[in-house]
Amino acid sequence: MAGRSRGDQNPGSCPVAAPGARPTKGRPMTPDQFQELCRGTARALGLREPNALFNGGEVILDGVKVGAFHEEDQDPEGVFCYADLGPVGPDANPAELLEEVLAINLSLDGERGEVIGLERESRHLVLRVRLNDAQEPMHEGRLADELRRCAAQANALYDSALSGVQRPTA
Repeated sequence: MAGRSRGDQNPGSCPVAAPGARPTKGRPMTPDQFQELCRGTARALGLREPNALFNGGEVILDGVKVGAFHEEDQDPEGVFCYADLGPVGPDANPAELLEEVLAINLSLDGERGEVIGLERESRHLVLRVRLNDAQEPMHEGRLADELRRCAAQANALYDSALSGVQRPTA
């Protein structure tokens, strides 16, 4: 799920920008720039594998599977970071859980533009946030901080509204 760029197809991959959605203008990012951003972020996070974020490896922060991706063709200015929240568990009531997710989405979109959605292929719930240069210059420290925030937010959701979701394991 992690580190996609330009045309990479990965079963169970994260959702992309909505068709026709026009992002806030920033500077377009090339796949090479995204790869360097991911390498720097891996260093900032203390990851052993410098290409873990770019190559789609399993990245676990504070017990949460997180990653980043860039869709050059869909959204050349945006970088997305996400937390894979996992599938709806067998003991959960899917309708009630998804109703709760919709209610949470109303409060999430304020500060950072986060959203929780259901990734179609893997059937996992995913917390996602879009970053770009228009908000703040893109650098490895910023992406590392956002990934940490995603992990912290996911852990808070697991403890409350998303108790019926099965955490993905590495």
